[in-house]
Amino acid sequence: MARRAHNKAFSFVELLVVLALMGLLLGSVAVGMRAMTDSYQQNQGITAATQAARYGLTRMMQDVRTADELSVATNNLTIIPPPDGNGTTQINYQLTGGTLMHVRQAGASTYSSPLVGGDGDIQVTAFDLTRLTETRGTLTYTQSLTARITLTSDGKTYTTSATGAVRRNQEY
Repeated sequence: MARRAHNKAFSFVELLVVLALMGLLLGSVAVGMRAMTDSYQQNQGITAATQAARYGLTRMMQDVRTADELSVATNNLTIIPPPDGNGTTQINYQLTGGTLMHVRQAGASTYSSPLVGGDGDIQVTAFDLTRLTETRGTLTYTQSLTARITLTSDGKTYTTSATGAVRRNQEY
């Protein structure tokens, strides 16, 4: 009887099965990586929108805290600051065409800059102001001002708010 030689190589069918399993494994890894990348990009958009809103509200509340006078209208906040060395006579925060603008008047000059939105990715859709007042005798005081900014970024809406109180007995 003749002996058969024992072959230690893989058969063609075994190689095809291994290739198919490797393809499935790599496909599932690619799907997972794609989901992670999409999630990262989405979180970047959320972070950019909320940081922009927080920056704008922080700057606004700094001005509110040091204000001599506040005037609230629809989509507009006017602040009369105390006299200072840079000559600022009025500060406005106003919503114009999807952008929250910071407008500073110093003497006869007006300086305007976008504060939040307007860059194409982030649009301000609402700028709401709520003023809490108190009357003492014939005078009405502002106790606090709450500003709420609603943003739209990548089709999603985010709302951020901040509250500030005018400091009364403060030396500048």
